[in-house]
Amino acid sequence: MKWFALSLAVLLLLPAAAEADCASDPKNLLAKMNCGFDQDIAGWTDAAMGKSSHEPKEHALKGTDGDQSLLIEGPCVQVKPSTKYTFGLRIRTASGSPYFVGMDLFTYTDANCKEGAEPLHSAALPPNKTWQSATESATTSATTRSIHLRIAGSGEPGFSILFDDLFLNEP
Repeated sequence: MKWFALSLAVLLLLPAAAEADCASDPKNLLAKMNCGFDQDIAGWTDAAMGKSSHEPKEHALKGTDGDQSLLIEGPCVQVKPSTKYTFGLRIRTASGSPYFVGMDLFTYTDANCKEGAEPLHSAALPPNKTWQSATESATTSATTRSIHLRIAGSGEPGFSILFDDLFLNEP
């Protein structure tokens, strides 16, 4: 019993594990592409549907719907063919009632995300008022040379979502 009490006391005194910083992960292909939105949302401002803005208090990208849909175009990233990648993000509902929120990956046969577009996979979650993480993995085809990321969502008019800590990790 004393051993258990001593072990519990030691565990309680240990510092809580800090959340990983997407920009410091050497495997994250988005590390140099503003994955954490600490200062701004540069590189993630092309909202094909809805609006994107910076949420400085949360250090996050805020996406607000445009006619019940949200689509923010992210960067094009060069990748290797026939390779398994892990990807994901953190998501939190900021306001309103979104139905779904996530990150979509599309593969291309060229290095500039222009030719041979095919959907690869999505990391999606039902929205929540607290931060939650979505993580998925997928393997690129033998002809894949690049991946284009898109942040998407839909919901009741007026919803907004916060996005943070995006990653696309190499093996």
